[in-house]
Amino acid sequence: MRKKIFLIAILSCLSFSTFAQEWVVPDDKKKITAPFKFDSEHQKKGEEIYNKTCVSCHGHPGQGDFAKLNPIPKDPASKEYQTNTDGDLFFKISEGRVLMPSFKNTLKAVDIWDLISYVRIFNKDYVQVYTESKAESSFSSKYSIKVTFAQDEKKVKIKILPTHKDSAVIEGITMSLYAKRYFGMLQIDKSKRTDQNGNVSFTLPTDLPGDSIGNVNIKLNVADAAGFEETVSDTTFKVGIPTIHKNLLDNRAMWNVRSKAPIWLILAYSGAVLTVLSVILYILWILAQIRKKGSPGI
Repeated sequence: MRKKIFLIAILSCLSFSTFAQEWVVPDDKKKITAPFKFDSEHQKKGEEIYNKTCVSCHGHPGQGDFAKLNPIPKDPASKEYQTNTDGDLFFKISEGRVLMPSFKNTLKAVDIWDLISYVRIFNKDYVQVYTESKAESSFSSKYSIKVTFAQDEKKVKIKILPTHKDSAVIEGITMSLYAKRYFGMLQIDKSKRTDQNGNVSFTLPTDLPGDSIGNVNIKLNVADAAGFEETVSDTTFKVGIPTIHKNLLDNRAMWNVRSKAPIWLILAYSGAVLTVLSVILYILWILAQIRKKGSPGI
């Protein structure tokens, strides 16, 4: 018994130390800067993203209404949060850690930069350093992309071709394939690099669910030199198992609306209320009897 208690204590300490460890960001990621200047338009978009994805844990900046988790989510308006470089924030939001989810598959790179542009509003001393990217240097301006599905092989095949003969190298381009799901994106196969002919293929799982007729929304991402991904192709193929998706709110559940609460919970709640009312009525009846017996006769 003592050995079990000792083991539990050791595991608890290790767990706590994992939470308490400093979040280390690689040096090359810390130096990354936004590809555009943070203006009011980007800040407004960032605020919308923050309210949808971040406020439930980090709370409203400066109001201290963050979720009581362990570790405690940092307030974006705090000095500790704002000491992060833009690269730090981009890495942490993209990769996630422990209770902090990874957003690299649910938010585009530009969305994450918009988010960072918003939280920087709460740092009056912040001075942005950015490297503006030119439109002509974008992936789509250098390459054309052909995406096909090979039914017999159950593979999505990619062919990269330069738009100009001397425009770019087609070998060694890192690509990732994702299928759109209810919550975010599901990566298909693993990230791969194009061969010397600009070809790469991804094997689809045999049990990939689609819509009612089997269609699946497929997104192709390309990673830049820093490892951050950009969607360069968004297509739909009939490659999944036909699935009728039910509305999650149709089922009875603890988190659903009152009319869809579990029957046992409704009965338990109703029983508790009736019990409390019965006790109150009984006490009132007893008090009435006591008062009646204590009244002087006429």
